[in-house]
Amino acid sequence: MAVQFGRAGRAHLAQGDWLAAPDAEIAAAARDYFAYCGTYELRGGEVVHRVEQSLFPNWIGAEQVRLVALDANRVILSTPPTPLGGRQQIATLVWERT
Repeated sequence: MAVQFGRAGRAHLAQGDWLAAPDAEIAAAARDYFAYCGTYELRGGEVVHRVEQSLFPNWIGAEQVRLVALDANRVILSTPPTPLGGRQQIATLVWERT
């Protein structure tokens, strides 16, 4: 499985060379983007992501649990309360078949 999120309207780097870009531009680009990948397992009403690579290195080798709900044409994944931006938050992702 692979997960990638990016903020809409992310700023372009001043030049086309990622490795030569200023640290501040790289930091801003990374802050507006998140990705991880690995394997997964379904456990009842949860999906467990076993993280093999991640932009956030603390997740590598760890498991990320997502609660799964099915509602008509929608699949809803939610995190348990997780520290984001200095406070506990629940992130929810909805896929809808149209």
